[in-house]
Amino acid sequence: MNYRGIGVYSKIIESLKDWCRSQNMFEHLLNVYNENASAIKVYKKVGFKKHLINMRIGS
Repeated sequence: MNYRGIGVYSKIIESLKDWCRSQNMFEHLLNVYNENASAIKVYKKVGFKKHLINMRIGS
C-alpha cells in the first residue's frame, strides 16, 4: 500500500514531537539525505527547517 499523500508521516512526526514535549525535550534534530526530496517536503511541512549543511568526500 502506498502511504504517500494521506498524511501518515506527518501524523507520526507530530506524535513524536508531542511525546518529546511530554519528556521536556523541545529541540528536535534529524538527518536526511539531500536527494530525498519527498522526506524533506514532509519535514518542512511539520515545521523542520534546514540548519546545517554537512559535506563529505569519498564513499
